[in-house]
Amino acid sequence: MTKTISIHQLIPSFSVGDAIGNHALAIRKALAGDGYGSTVFAGAAHESLRSLCRPIRDLPGSVGERDVLLFHFSLGREAIDAFAAFPGRRVLVYHNITPAEYFDGVNSRVARQCREGREALERLAEVADLALGVSEYNRKDLESAGFKKTGILPIAVEGGRADGRADPSRLRQFDDGFVNVLHVGRIAPNKKIEDLLKIHYFFAKVRPLSRLILAGTECDTESYGFALREMAAALHLQNVLFLGHVSDAELAACYRRAHVYVGMSEHEGFCVPIVEAMMRNVPVVAYAAGGVPETLGDGGVLVRKKKFPEIAELLDLVIRDRPLRERLVLMGRKRANAFSLDALRVCLRRHLAEVSE
Repeated sequence: MTKTISIHQLIPSFSVGDAIGNHALAIRKALAGDGYGSTVFAGAAHESLRSLCRPIRDLPGSVGERDVLLFHFSLGREAIDAFAAFPGRRVLVYHNITPAEYFDGVNSRVARQCREGREALERLAEVADLALGVSEYNRKDLESAGFKKTGILPIAVEGGRADGRADPSRLRQFDDGFVNVLHVGRIAPNKKIEDLLKIHYFFAKVRPLSRLILAGTECDTESYGFALREMAAALHLQNVLFLGHVSDAELAACYRRAHVYVGMSEHEGFCVPIVEAMMRNVPVVAYAAGGVPETLGDGGVLVRKKKFPEIAELLDLVIRDRPLRERLVLMGRKRANAFSLDALRVCLRRHLAEVSE
C-alpha cells in the first residue's frame, strides 16, 4: 500500500561501490518495500546510476511539506543548501568525516575539505529534526557537533559489490599455494597501510609464501601511495600487491581467496569491508579504533595494541589452528546478520515514526 507521504534521499555524490551510495540504495529498497514513494536526489552521479536518481535542482518542485528528506551528509554546497531549505522534516545520516590532520602533508585540498565538512556539519545541528549515525561511534560524534536528537541507522551490507561472479584470472592468480592476507579500502593515511606493511614484514618470516593484497583506490592520496611503495622497497618486502580500484568481480575473487582479513585503521565510522569479509567466511583481525569494535563485535579478533610481531603470530595462529578459524568464521557470519536489509528496515521504521509524531 502506497503511503501518503514520501521519503526522499539527498546525496552530494552518487558513486559505484561507495559505502554511502550503497547505503542509499539499501534504504531506497527498504522504503519501497514499506510502500513509500522515494527518490534519490544527487549532485553528481556515475553514468550507471543516473537512471536511479534525479538532479538536486529538481528537489524543490518535487516534494511536499509532509515529506521527509534523508541527507547522507558529505561536503557539497548544493546539497547542504537544499537540505537547509527543505520544507518538510529533515533527517541527517552521518557516515563520519576523516579528521583533517590525517591529510595534512598528503593532500592540502582534501585536508581543507575535511575541515570545511566539520564546520558545515556543526551548522546543520540547528536544522535537522533528527540526526542518525551509522554507528554509535558516529552518533556520539553528532552529539559533540551539537545535534540534540540523535540515533543509529546501521548500514545494510548485502547484495553488495562482491556478491556476483568472481574474476577467473584473479582466482587463478591467488590460488597458488600462498597465504593471502587481504585489506580492502582506500589507500589513505587514516587506514594506516604502513602498519600492514610492518605486519607483512614479520608475517613473511613465519610464512615465506605469503602475500599482502591491498584493494583500494589511491585517488587524492598518490603521494601517500608512493611513500608506501618506498617503504616496502626499503624493507625488501616481497609479494605486496597494490591493486588500485578493482571491479566487482575482482573484489569477489579477493574475498574468495583470502585466508584472513586485516585492518589497522585508526579512524572508521563503520567499516563495510569488515562485514563483507565476515559474510564471505574470511576471519577478521582488526585494530580496535573508531567504529571498528562496534561493527566487528564478537565476529573477529580485536587488537588493542600495535605490536607487529605479535600480530603476525596471531595471523599465523588464525590460519593454522583449524578449530579457531572455524569458530571465527561461524561467529563472523552470525555477526554479519546484524547488518541485513531487514534489520535496516526495522530501524528505519522506528526513526521515521519519531519524525512523524
